[in-house]
Amino acid sequence: MDQDVLEARGIVVLGSSILRGSVVVIAAAAGPEEVDFLKERYGPLLMVTSWLRLLDD
Repeated sequence: MDQDVLEARGIVVLGSSILRGSVVVIAAAAGPEEVDFLKERYGPLLMVTSWLRLLDD
């Protein structure tokens, strides 16, 4: 993955794997904006899960 590009957006990838034909990315924290960015960059079959959950204001 493009570590510099992801870090510039505050996205920290902890790991990745393949599940049923999709790539799963495990991020430290990923809200809707980060997920949208990742899917735009790497394709709609990308599945994103995050270790931390973002809280609403």
